[in-house]
Amino acid sequence: MKNKLIPTVIVSLSCLFPTPLSASEEAPIARLIEVIGEVKLLRRDETQYQETTVGADLYRGDLLQPAEGAIAKIHCTADNAIERLPDGVPSGVANFCAKAKPLEGDRAIYRGDLQRIMNADIPYIMTPRATFILSDRPLLRWNAVANTQSYQVKVIGDGVNWEVQVQENQVIYAGELPLQPGGNYQIIVYTDNEASSLDEGVQGLGFKLVDKGTAQRLQRQILQLQQQSLSEMGKALAIAHLYSSEGLFAEAIATLETLADRGSKTAAVYRILGELYWQVGLPLLAANSYKMAIELAVSPKDAEDKANAKAGLGEIYRILEMDANHVKR
Repeated sequence: MKNKLIPTVIVSLSCLFPTPLSASEEAPIARLIEVIGEVKLLRRDETQYQETTVGADLYRGDLLQPAEGAIAKIHCTADNAIERLPDGVPSGVANFCAKAKPLEGDRAIYRGDLQRIMNADIPYIMTPRATFILSDRPLLRWNAVANTQSYQVKVIGDGVNWEVQVQENQVIYAGELPLQPGGNYQIIVYTDNEASSLDEGVQGLGFKLVDKGTAQRLQRQILQLQQQSLSEMGKALAIAHLYSSEGLFAEAIATLETLADRGSKTAAVYRILGELYWQVGLPLLAANSYKMAIELAVSPKDAEDKANAKAGLGEIYRILEMDANHVKR
């Protein structure tokens, strides 16, 4: 998605982002990735079925009921399985998908204490940011600052101290040493007018490379998904779901940004993008995605996406308004 200049907003609240899931809290066990025909969803804490569509996150206790002849396929979080639910009858999602495993402990460390929202005058980091990554030569991308002719880019961390000057707002890491699994790394970008990504004032936004075993497993799982008989949309939703369940938020965002750049008109794509931007500490990009989800949610089957996008957008606005009142005093 194209980067846009964003007005300066100062935030002093450390509670902007939800706290990480603990082992006792619940994560979705599946995502609805393919729908042909009418499919209804009964949430475990509700009493009436509602029509639903692709992108719905599914939890233990939820029931899905495809109409006769309809097709509903779900992607299970725990084992990467694609399951087609029988049509004409209600099915419990938990009958097809095991409980999702919580993220490992250090995969939650990246929820930084937010001191400052994105500022269009600084080259704040866009990716990789607060995430695990697959490649030891990742693409580094940051906010394009107006009237800037060049950027000085550094990658620092365990055994790495790489620096390069570029004119664009992105570059592929090309240090002599590849990044190493388990190492903690951080990107720092300076503009030619002395602004810095450090001016954002946010902690905990580094990144890590997954270990070799995890990378190989994920590559096998991605290949399995790509070979499934699914639409482009279904594959992208499943792959993004797999990435995010493993803490690879940058990969999940990139997968869904590809759909958005191709002109997707599916509300769930932008609602999920909003949640992922929120996850990695880019709330105003999240707000833009939530707004797009609300705009596209015109059908009754999009009601849940619309409600969730409105809730996310409302929380962002609430926090910004609270801080604005604080600053005025």
